[in-house]
Amino acid sequence: PTALGGASVTFDGIPAPLIFTSSGQINLQVPYEVAGKGSTLVTVTNQGVRGEPVAVPVIGVQPGLFTANGSGAGQVSAINAADGTINSPANPAAKGAYVTLYATGAGAVDPAVPTGKPAPADPFSCAQSVTVTIAGREAPVYLCGVMAPGFVGLLQVSAQVPPDIPSGSVPVTLSIAGRASPNATSLSVR
Repeated sequence: PTALGGASVTFDGIPAPLIFTSSGQINLQVPYEVAGKGSTLVTVTNQGVRGEPVAVPVIGVQPGLFTANGSGAGQVSAINAADGTINSPANPAAKGAYVTLYATGAGAVDPAVPTGKPAPADPFSCAQSVTVTIAGREAPVYLCGVMAPGFVGLLQVSAQVPPDIPSGSVPVTLSIAGRASPNATSLSVR
């Protein structure tokens, strides 16, 4: 929806799909229609009261890995593909196994998915030039970074844990089109 809990947000007048609202937070999808612009005017309306437009810069991509604690730092939200379990220090991934990471900020995908619409399962919509590093080593990516079918703006990336890395909590970074996620995220490896 473009209105939720009495709130709505526009980018250059384009309504943004809302995912969550509360008294201090609004989670939304930035409309694909602002891609290619240097900046956009963001306007928030709450309970019928329209705020002043605020100019914000626009960049093509800025990947961000989802984390277990929701802060954007620490243990990533990942699935150990071998058994479908949640990756954690108590349930680390095996070296050489695949993990599925979840992220946002993929930018334009191919084929395009309309703003606010769930990604299709066929064909997959892929982000551009996706790479993953785990413990500083390149981790082969299966297929591409795929927009998660049935979800809005959720990217899933399956990558193989390099066999020659240390065990424990190791840094993991997602890059899309040359832009890297913040380096404060980690994956548990045995």
